[in-house]
Amino acid sequence: TVTIVVVEGYFDAIALASAGIEEVVASMGTSLTQEQLEVASRTVGSHGSRIVICFDADEAGQNAMERLCENKLLSKISEEREVEIHIAGLPDDFKDPADFVQARGGEAFRKEVLAATIPWSDWYIDRLASSYKQDD
Repeated sequence: TVTIVVVEGYFDAIALASAGIEEVVASMGTSLTQEQLEVASRTVGSHGSRIVICFDADEAGQNAMERLCENKLLSKISEEREVEIHIAGLPDDFKDPADFVQARGGEAFRKEVLAATIPWSDWYIDRLASSYKQDD
């Protein structure tokens, strides 16, 4: 399986690459575009290949992920390109991927973050469900 990890900024990408996660690219902000996803999908190929999106754990990063799910961009790319799109979450005490690898290293990032990714649709359902729980 070929995987590419998409992070928000170049500091995250440099930190991950320096820690041995070389299959990383930066979207340069929270506005991941259709064109960027198409390039990523062509890079990994199809049939079981995976794009992993690991945005910052702050509200802006999580809201950006939600927008990607809402506008059907992820489902379109996933279906058209036959590529899996997963979301990687960070543990609560880390604000972004760079913080994680600086504190714990690249191998821990692979084992604790990349090995625990979930399909984007599951992430979106969890996100929607949690927003209703907060309203109670």
